[in-house]
Amino acid sequence: MTEPPLDHAELCARVRFRFDEPSDLPPDELRARERYAVQRTARLQAGGVRVTPTLTPGLHAKLEEVSKRLLLRELPARFVHADAEVNASAVYGGRCCVMTATSGLTNLLTVEEFGAIMGHELAHIGMRHAHRDPDGGVARVYSLEKVRAAEISCARVSVIAARHPRTAISALLKVVAGLAAAPITL
Repeated sequence: MTEPPLDHAELCARVRFRFDEPSDLPPDELRARERYAVQRTARLQAGGVRVTPTLTPGLHAKLEEVSKRLLLRELPARFVHADAEVNASAVYGGRCCVMTATSGLTNLLTVEEFGAIMGHELAHIGMRHAHRDPDGGVARVYSLEKVRAAEISCARVSVIAARHPRTAISALLKVVAGLAAAPITL
């Protein structure tokens, strides 16, 4: 019998898709990403809503539950910002990490599905995926296959975060299609 994983990094390593490789960023690029994460956090504090037990109790409780399930010691800063686009992202750099979700995403998903998508974003941090530089340009030349492999790895973690494969699948389908539950039958 296999021993249970000890922490988030080990959990991510165990579910990593075979062709998915972490981005070993050079120190100067990691510092640039950290500066970007700090700046992004400041912008979100000015123009978004921080996910807290007081302002967003349901989302906060779900993220706390997901963080325990994914063996995280602490969660990065979490924000929801006004944007009709259905999207979520995670930016990491050194000691600073920030996760964001758009209001379009938050309004489309159930709280359970939101947990699955945020688990997916936490996996990008845990697996050290860095496909874009702080200015949004391509940091490295990645093949479509490597990007897809990273997404498959994170989708695996979203199933763990959701607890039920059906919840993760529903969330991912809604994000891809931008459709509410009515047109999607699982």
